[in-house]
Amino acid sequence: MTDQGQTIEQIAERIGTSKQNVYKRISEAGIKLDTLEREKRGTAYYYSEESVNTIVNTLVNEECQQIMRERTHRKMKVLIEEIRKLRETINEKDQEIERIQNSHKAEIEKLQEEKERAEARIDELIHTNYELAHTGYVKSLPPAQTTGGGILQKIKHFFLGEGDTKTDTDKNDTVSI
Repeated sequence: MTDQGQTIEQIAERIGTSKQNVYKRISEAGIKLDTLEREKRGTAYYYSEESVNTIVNTLVNEECQQIMRERTHRKMKVLIEEIRKLRETINEKDQEIERIQNSHKAEIEKLQEEKERAEARIDELIHTNYELAHTGYVKSLPPAQTTGGGILQKIKHFFLGEGDTKTDTDKNDTVSI
């Protein structure tokens, strides 16, 4: 080997890091310094140009990989935070949906109860009118109003909203209540 070799300290200065960092990263990369071409001068080892290139390339590659890992880690942190915020938003939307559904459920139940009360009242009125139809007062009405398509049918149609309030027997008779 010629006088061109470099020490680990010189290599560290060349790439802008400490000598300890070079030793550590070379070791982590699995390179054994005693297997590289080197020459001992005094107390220092001088590595050949080929060995220096191997060390520098390893360190640069490691540096690039470290930079990529750090960038990836930062991106992952950003993505994880975005996911967390989106999950919070989804949870808020789910709660809002549930609140609205419950609100509408209460309204629907209220309307359903009102409808059932109205239907029950219609049944009561139809029953009352049926009873009235069999009393002396209604029996005194003309037959067209008490029979077949008469008053009961007209009342039922009026209250239930089913079809025409006029009957086949008398198209001019209607019930107004």
